[in-house]
Amino acid sequence: RQEYPGANHYCYAWIIRQEGSKSERSSDDGEPSGTAGWPILNVLQKMDLENVMALVVRYFGGTLLGTGGLVRAYTQSVQAALDKAKIVKMEYCQMIMVTLDYSYYGSFENQFSHILQQITDLQFTDRVGIKIWIPVGQVDGFVTRIKDFSQGSAVVEYGQQDFVALKSQ
Repeated sequence: RQEYPGANHYCYAWIIRQEGSKSERSSDDGEPSGTAGWPILNVLQKMDLENVMALVVRYFGGTLLGTGGLVRAYTQSVQAALDKAKIVKMEYCQMIMVTLDYSYYGSFENQFSHILQQITDLQFTDRVGIKIWIPVGQVDGFVTRIKDFSQGSAVVEYGQQDFVALKSQ
């Protein structure tokens, strides 16, 4: 409202999934009931989007659109915006720092070739240091595999957890 103070309506919808539960909300912000927020929400649902919000700011231009016109206007606005947007899948991940001997680095590359693009930092000093984002649900298996192939010599440290856009595999 501060950014567009002259607008008449600020209609929105959001979908949030957290810990297995899903919440949805929409607002018509003074438009006739069901003509703005619900159409926005419907577009988000049809695209199967989660953890997303869409906001449409509308200025009244003097022409009454009617309920059907409002539904079409809000639907088309959100569809057009999403058509231009880059949709990114975010996963809740743990930063893992692995330090291992050079003799195990080749095995690491072979065993984890499918996730090498998730490496954010790679350092070659007296040992190899690897920082990599791992989805939280896969951390235990990842660490077990690291320990197994390095015969327990790899040092594993746990960093922050955050939502991360993982690169396509």
